[in-house]
Amino acid sequence: MRDVCMSPIQASIVLMLAKQDETFESIASQMMLPIKYVIDMTRPLLQDRPGLRRLLAIKVDRQQGTAVKVKLTPTSVLCLNRSFVSSKKRVTYESIWVDPPVVAEKINESRDWEIRAAIVRVMKRDKSCTVEEIVRRTVEMVKTFVPAPRDIKRAIEYLIESDYIERSLDDSSTMNYVA
Repeated sequence: MRDVCMSPIQASIVLMLAKQDETFESIASQMMLPIKYVIDMTRPLLQDRPGLRRLLAIKVDRQQGTAVKVKLTPTSVLCLNRSFVSSKKRVTYESIWVDPPVVAEKINESRDWEIRAAIVRVMKRDKSCTVEEIVRRTVEMVKTFVPAPRDIKRAIEYLIESDYIERSLDDSSTMNYVA
């Protein structure tokens, strides 16, 4: 075997286990990831496939003469399978890519701030706009992603509560910038 293809997180876990055996808890804490995410990322490395033995193994206390069903728990001890052999030149491990909830939250929070900043820029420039104009100009201004109109309207409500903008007394669909 010459090449092993896997995700960077899977590769990091394998490198950690090359030094010493670890529990899922310790791997998760060292990598600052949720335990469930680490377990999901290591599943493909723990499975036997045709012509390929598993790359990682779970240390289990075996009782004499009984088969043990291994369940992955946070305290399961993970080790590198030192007898790993493959007849293939290239071994590819699928990566089950699931965004950790922490990352998804940070992305959403970052997008919310970007939308709010775009709305404030629009309002500073024009001083007074309708909600439809704000939505259109915000979508034009934000380049990193396409904001949903409901997210823009939610950001408008946040900015009203924060006293950055206010509803016009004459027309409720018109917003005024508060300097």
